[in-house]
Amino acid sequence: MISSDLYGAGLLAALFGAGAYFLLTSNRSALPDAGGLPAKGKKTYEGLRAECEALPPARAWRDDEFKHESSSMFESGCAPEGWLRDGERGRVLRDVRVVWEGPWAVCGSGRPLGRNTRGEPSWLFHAKEGEEDLMDAEDVQQGSLGDCYFLTALALVSTDTECTASLIDESLEQHGCYGVSFFLDGTWQMVYVDGFFPCYVSTKPHSVVKPRPCFASSGNRREIWPMVVEKAFAKLHGCWESIGRGGLIGVALQALTGGASTTLETKGGGEALWPLLMEAVEDPNVLVGAGTKASLGEAESMGVVCGHAYSVIHAVSVLGHKLLLLRNPWGHGEWKGDWSDGSKLWSENPEVAAAVGDGRSTEDDGRFWMSMEDFVRVFQSVDACRLPGDGHHQTHDAGLHRRDSGGGGGGGTGQSGGDKKEIAQHHKKDKKHKAHKKKKHK
Repeated sequence: MISSDLYGAGLLAALFGAGAYFLLTSNRSALPDAGGLPAKGKKTYEGLRAECEALPPARAWRDDEFKHESSSMFESGCAPEGWLRDGERGRVLRDVRVVWEGPWAVCGSGRPLGRNTRGEPSWLFHAKEGEEDLMDAEDVQQGSLGDCYFLTALALVSTDTECTASLIDESLEQHGCYGVSFFLDGTWQMVYVDGFFPCYVSTKPHSVVKPRPCFASSGNRREIWPMVVEKAFAKLHGCWESIGRGGLIGVALQALTGGASTTLETKGGGEALWPLLMEAVEDPNVLVGAGTKASLGEAESMGVVCGHAYSVIHAVSVLGHKLLLLRNPWGHGEWKGDWSDGSKLWSENPEVAAAVGDGRSTEDDGRFWMSMEDFVRVFQSVDACRLPGDGHHQTHDAGLHRRDSGGGGGGGTGQSGGDKKEIAQHHKKDKKHKAHKKKKHK
C-alpha cells in the first residue's frame, strides 16, 4: 500500500489510480505579482524604496534586519566546530576566514555582466552564450549547509516559466535590494534581502583565491540568483543554520509556488508507484523530488548520498525498461550502478539510448539515470507538488520525450504492445521543451 501525507491546512491531495493522474488541488488559482506583495518584516516596500533612494550614489543597501554577522548565520550567534566544509559533506576547511562580500567580489567582475527581465544590467542573472533562460536548474549548487531539500525544490521551480517570473522582485536591484516571494500561512509575502553573502577566503600568505560563498552558489559564477533566494529563506527562518537541518521537499515547493504537495513512500514497490510517478514527472503542472533512505551500505548506495534530496526530471518506459533521470543539488556526485553514465547497458540497449536522446551525459554534473527497481531500493519517498493555476511551461530537455514501447513496458498511459517505431513518437502530454526557451517578463 502506498501512503500519502498532506502538507498545508485546507489542501486536498488524492491519487486517482484509474488514469494514474495526480489530482492535486490548490487553494491558490494564480501565482503572485511580485511587485505587489506585502513585505515580510518591519518595513514596507515604500519604506524600503525610500531608504534605498536616499543612499549616496554607488552605495549598496544593507539590510539592518539581517545583519552581516554570525547571528544571521547561526542560531547561537557562534559558529559550531567544523561547520565550514567543501560542500555539505566534504572535508572541513581549514586556514580560512569568513567575510561578507557583495556580488562584484563573488562574481569576480567590477560590473554586472548579465541582464534582468527589463534588459538592465544585473548581478542576478547571466545567460551563457546560446541560452535564453534567466534561471536554470543547473545554476543551483549546494554549499556547506544541509538544505538540499530547499535547493532541490528551487532547482525544480527554476524549470517553470510561470513560477520564475514571479519569484524575485528586482525593482530595487540598482540599490542592491532583492525581494523573494514565499507562500506563507495562506498568503504571498515578499522577503527583502541585500546582495551581501558570507564567503570564505584563505588566511594563507599571498593567497589570490577570490572569495567563495559559504552556502548556495550558482554553477554560472557570473550570477547570484540562487544565493539571493536561499538568503531570503534563511532570513525568513532567522538564520542559515535554521534551514540547514534538513526538511521536506514538498513543503519547500509549496513555499516557493503556492501549490499543493503530497508525499509517497516507496515501500509499496515499483509496480504500484511507477504509473503514478511517471504521470507526475511528465506532467508540466507537477514538480517532483525524492529523498534517499537515511542509511545505506556502500554497495547498495553506489554513489547515491544517504538522507539526501534529488530532483526527478524525467521518466521513460522503453522496451520494458523503466528509467528515471535525477539530479543531485550538489551539481556533482552520481549513481554508479545500472544505467549510470558509464554503464554498459546503454551500448547493449541502443533503442533505449536512442529514446533518451540528449538526456545522457558523460560528465559528473549530478544528473544520472536509474532504473525504477533500483530507485525504490535506494529512495525512501517521493514529493510531488501540483502548481497553482495553468499555463505552466517547463523548459528543460526537449530531446527527452516520453515514450512507451513493447516488451511489457507499462508507463501509466494504458498503452501496450507496439514496435520500435513507437520509440520515436512524442507523447501527447509531453510539454517539456528546451528549444525556443523564453522567459515571461514581469
